[in-house]
Amino acid sequence: YWQQKGSLPANLEVLNDPISSFMSPRDPQTGEAYEYHLVSAKGFQLCAVFNKATVAYPDAYPFGNSWQHGAGRVCFDRTIDQALYPVNAKPEPVRPI
Repeated sequence: YWQQKGSLPANLEVLNDPISSFMSPRDPQTGEAYEYHLVSAKGFQLCAVFNKATVAYPDAYPFGNSWQHGAGRVCFDRTIDQALYPVNAKPEPVRPI
């Protein structure tokens, strides 16, 4: 969404696209929507309730696993890195001759 629009969505439902059949993921056990909060122009928070903690495998993620979590409600703070996710330039409209 960021790369196409140059902004973050106001909520996760904005990501739903019936034409491409994309629907925002939901909690697979409860069916509830994940919590999503805009924090800044490039920052957001994603929260979910986990029934158990992730298992840590130190050698599996040499640069760290930023999605590891404990049991219970956990929030992940994320900020868009524009070097990794640049906004795609929009093509110039074709003008008739």
